[in-house]
Amino acid sequence: MKNFSLLFTILLLAVFGMAQNLSTWHPIAKYPFGTNGTDAIGNNPDATIQNAPFQQGSIYSTGIYPGGVPNGCTVKTPQIDSMDFSNFALTLDFKPDTINRPVLVCGDPWRWLIVETTPDSNVLQLLANKTDGFSQLVNTGKSVQVGTWYHMGIIYDSTSRTLSFYIDNTLISSTVMTAQLAFHDMKSFGNTDGGAGETFKGWWKQLTLYAQNPSGINAPAVGAASIFPNPVANFAHLNYHSDNSIPLDIVVFDMLGREVQQIHENGFYGMHQIPLDLSFCQSGSYLLFIEQGENRQSLLLQKL
Repeated sequence: MKNFSLLFTILLLAVFGMAQNLSTWHPIAKYPFGTNGTDAIGNNPDATIQNAPFQQGSIYSTGIYPGGVPNGCTVKTPQIDSMDFSNFALTLDFKPDTINRPVLVCGDPWRWLIVETTPDSNVLQLLANKTDGFSQLVNTGKSVQVGTWYHMGIIYDSTSRTLSFYIDNTLISSTVMTAQLAFHDMKSFGNTDGGAGETFKGWWKQLTLYAQNPSGINAPAVGAASIFPNPVANFAHLNYHSDNSIPLDIVVFDMLGREVQQIHENGFYGMHQIPLDLSFCQSGSYLLFIEQGENRQSLLLQKL
């Protein structure tokens, strides 16, 4: 929480709908890939890992295609049975070690979405419905650099056929697809495009799948937050639900981007009330930014 001008910019983007907001989504699978291939939530079997070493809290995909060679590299989740194809979201941290390779392949053997760098540049593109023969290519215009970590996010809404793509929690592209994603009930995610004979070369960590209305599984809300009362006269509470022990940082800005309050809370589990003292603030609108690990969100509050 050091660059407050950047925080305020992120906060404004969130308020006006340009930042990735997963506060209404529930994680149904989370593969940190820090030291093993276990689903940290416990809903799904371990990922399949072959010839992919763990390095500095992440897993390294060597880029060696696994077809018929003993040192071929495989990193692949099992079928995520609780995944809802009508509306889903996913996030992944990745660091490329080369370009012109797939970054993430959704579905196997029916590959309904591939995130990759373009053949002649380092620009990310989305290739949908490749296996079905009516593919659609989306050039995101976002360049990536070898040796740099990126936080990727995807949200798909089948009602509007909208595929939204985020990098570092900022919306990069939002595309109305010409056809629905053809899932063929393929719910695994991996590092290899079998049709092209290509494998991602670089590092992965924190692959997470989300659903909005999961049933019958362990699916805690992702950082559910609210302010009461709002509008506030002098004192209020931030109600926040946490499912981990990561410390929580809260920053309140006025509409000019000036920091008026900063709160640091130790990690906690479950619902927690955090007191807010706004008695010294003038009447008007304020933006409250919340950061807990990878989860970032914002709330708008009114001071009477």
